[in-house]
Amino acid sequence: MASNKEIIGEPLVIGGRTLSLSRAVRAGDMIYLTGQIPMQDGAPMTDGSIEDQTRSCIENIRATLQLTGCDLDNIVKTTVWLKDRADFPGFDKTYGEYFSDAPPARTGLVGEFLVDIKVEIECIAYAG
Repeated sequence: MASNKEIIGEPLVIGGRTLSLSRAVRAGDMIYLTGQIPMQDGAPMTDGSIEDQTRSCIENIRATLQLTGCDLDNIVKTTVWLKDRADFPGFDKTYGEYFSDAPPARTGLVGEFLVDIKVEIECIAYAG
């Protein structure tokens, strides 16, 4: 049986290791992006402010969506993880700069990460 999903983007390689995930998967008009972490020069961005790391995540999301002919306006839902709840005001201010009109639905959580970053954002976009 043929798959009706399309893998978007090249495999993600960090530290010379290809991760076992897809950057994004398109199924019909829906596009599901893997959680985006802040990246700099091909490595997790372990320094910088919450604002810098949030911008990096959202620009990574934008670049992946553009591979599908979409942009940030196509996002209908985001899930955000913060390492420290005290970072929420800086995160929210920066996030709001990108999503000032008709922002997507959003869930926010505080949790630990596999690498030393401050934020991760995953999203679902509608391309219809």
